[in-house]
Amino acid sequence: GEAVERQAGDVALVRPDQSDANLDIDTYGICAKQGCLWIEWLVNANCGNIAFGACTCDGLTHPDASVDANDDCWTYSVAGQASHGANLLLSDTAEESDIISMQIDTDRGHIGFYKNYEFMVGFDDLLEHPKLALLSALAGSDDGRSCDTTSEDAFRPGIRPFVSLVAAGDSVSYLGLKTGPLDIVYPEEDPHGRCKFACQLVDGSLHGYGALSFNTNTERWFGHW
Repeated sequence: GEAVERQAGDVALVRPDQSDANLDIDTYGICAKQGCLWIEWLVNANCGNIAFGACTCDGLTHPDASVDANDDCWTYSVAGQASHGANLLLSDTAEESDIISMQIDTDRGHIGFYKNYEFMVGFDDLLEHPKLALLSALAGSDDGRSCDTTSEDAFRPGIRPFVSLVAAGDSVSYLGLKTGPLDIVYPEEDPHGRCKFACQLVDGSLHGYGALSFNTNTERWFGHW
């Protein structure tokens, strides 16, 4: 079998026939326990089914692959639905001039989609996917997860953002990683009772202190996020 060694904080895979060689892992994108990213796009023109999301390296390997109902894609469509594998959710639709944001939190295992900074829909199963947990497993994670490191694609863990344009007239602008103050609004039916979250972002990551208010109007949480 293969042995795993960790040296100087780096993850290395040591094969039996290369006992003296440390092979760096070629990551595909952001992996488990690598923080949080807030990414934004502007919808310029929409013919009905532009999709935004994140995928693993296995998500779109086939020419006929779809970003919808795909085990390797977490997707929001402006038509008003979101999906990851067989998990299909209804959501708000989006139109031209709307800003679509995606928050990837690899510490909590959450991916959320926002329209004009109002939360629409999210998934909490990121860390259940082996391509997210791979680095933790190779580093000797004690959370009980294990991953297959025998295949070639096991060297490419992580997820990347994507945009899927369906029609010739579809157009979006990539606004990049957000920096600056941010006020997130939650819908009235939010299952956690959240109302608004005010915070600062630096290069797409939460930075400094934030304030979370709830629909009761009597409870607020302040803290370092």
